[in-house]
Amino acid sequence: MQRHPSSSPTILICAGEVSGDGHAAQVVEAALRRRPDLRFVGVAGPRMVAAGVEPLFPAEELAVVGIFEVVRHLPTLRRVLRRLDQELASGRISVCLTVDYPGFNLRLARRARRHGVPTFHYIAPTVWAWGKRRIDGVRRVIDRLALIFDFEEALWRQAGVDAHWVGHPLLDESEPILERDQFRRLAGAPPGTRLVGLLPGSRRQEIRRLLGPMLDAASLLAARDPGLRFVLPRASGLDPAPIARAVAASPAPVAVLPGAAASVLAHADAALIASGTATLQATLAALPHLLVYRVSPATWAIGRALVNLRHLGLANIIAGRTITPELLQERATPMRMATELSHLLYDAEIRERMKRELAGIRERLGRPGAADRTAELLLDLLADPPRPGSSGG
Repeated sequence: MQRHPSSSPTILICAGEVSGDGHAAQVVEAALRRRPDLRFVGVAGPRMVAAGVEPLFPAEELAVVGIFEVVRHLPTLRRVLRRLDQELASGRISVCLTVDYPGFNLRLARRARRHGVPTFHYIAPTVWAWGKRRIDGVRRVIDRLALIFDFEEALWRQAGVDAHWVGHPLLDESEPILERDQFRRLAGAPPGTRLVGLLPGSRRQEIRRLLGPMLDAASLLAARDPGLRFVLPRASGLDPAPIARAVAASPAPVAVLPGAAASVLAHADAALIASGTATLQATLAALPHLLVYRVSPATWAIGRALVNLRHLGLANIIAGRTITPELLQERATPMRMATELSHLLYDAEIRERMKRELAGIRERLGRPGAADRTAELLLDLLADPPRPGSSGG
């Protein structure tokens, strides 16, 4: 279907989880500073809505992790995809902008290409984890690709994809950080006491699988060192009730602070962190931490067969070696967590070495301005879209 000409171009945007919501919001804000006449509609979280996106669906509807968890969620995913396909078929959409979340977003991009809508994907699928077989699928449906890691650009360009390294969006995050003394008061950590962050993730499945073991690890550590204090920054969008019940049932001194992840990472002495964006945020803060993760046994078995990675944590992937310990699946036990955290808290040599190595990783993430550079690439695609029928790149 031919797109209707319009003096106010409409961009369909889709981000599928909390981190994608923040990264997408930055791009929307940067694009609107340059082109206030743009209209954004799509799958949006609260930050995207605040930035000016008209939500067709909340991003939380897509925030699922794990192969079998996704299967259970298929009716919702299909309903969202059908509705977005209607928008793409309407002729009103000038560009389809997808952010991360490749399992869903590449399907959406395929629909966009069928309707002759140019496609732009921000935060590339991790083909270095899944293998190069995924490159062909991306090349067929994506006209332009914005990359957050420097080592990705040559790989994608050699494959014929119009790919551009823009830098990492976390370098542009400006989440307010509480003053140290104020934060420690809120966390119940008097001066001189050690403070440990507990970050079990931003998805319900992660909370269900990781919060209990993290609290048990905190209890083991608190029994050895009664002066320790713990703080859990509850992610926005999570039901506070089950978290409050679990914390109340734990003998460990844990304070729950809604939306205070940046302050925890800035002021804690060490942290237990679920695999994901928070581990990279901890890297940027040079905070000694260990990565933990659990999914269903079936999802883990299938994932190990499909994914070719020695490490799960981004700091370790970028470094090509282990900087932060990774406790995955059956290794993510309370005793192992407590043991590894003890090294980070009480062994000065291990602690300082990790801080130095994490600081070195930050230097490889580029310079601030990823959202601005991505917005420029988006507006360039809007002004000069590919010819109908051409491939992405």
